[in-house]
Amino acid sequence: MATTSDSVDSAGRRLATVILCVSLAFSLAGVTVNGLALYAVRANRRTVLIPWLVFQLLVIIGEDKVFLFICRIQMVFLA
Repeated sequence: MATTSDSVDSAGRRLATVILCVSLAFSLAGVTVNGLALYAVRANRRTVLIPWLVFQLLVIIGEDKVFLFICRIQMVFLA
């Protein structure tokens, strides 16, 4: 019979797995887009930098959302 602590532990593991997968996906995308930016600079092709600019914008927005989410979680646990 599953207890409450088991279900919380299971939910925590699922959350950690999701966070790990998302982090790996963003890391792989970052390496790919940064490699493309290096190619664009070396080949003097400025239009190839557009994916890099979009990715950087998404990273900035994502970091902001994660920061606000963490702050909200801390407020819940501190209250």
